Amino acid sequence: NMTSGIIEASFDAMFFINEGGTIHLVNSAAIDKFGWTRDEFVGRNISMICGGGRAQHHNSYIKRYLKTGEKRVMGGKRELMARRKDGTE
Repeated sequence: NMTSGIIEASFDAMFFINEGGTIHLVNSAAIDKFGWTRDEFVGRNISMICGGGRAQHHNSYIKRYLKTGEKRVMGGKRELMARRKDGTE
């Protein structure tokens, strides 16, 4: 479909997640950057890549956004600390 094609074509790491943070789509740039396979990403929570000590709080950030519509990170493009499969950030 068009959404998956756009995500896959991006040179930036991109994820499509649901309201619970579960990864549904991931592009090749993210696979290359983070070191997990597509199968390892899909079905897991996006917090698996959250760096800077934010992983344990990520689901509450999603819930706040869905409840209030307040955009802090979501809804825009920002660079954030992220964790690779080997544990480096």
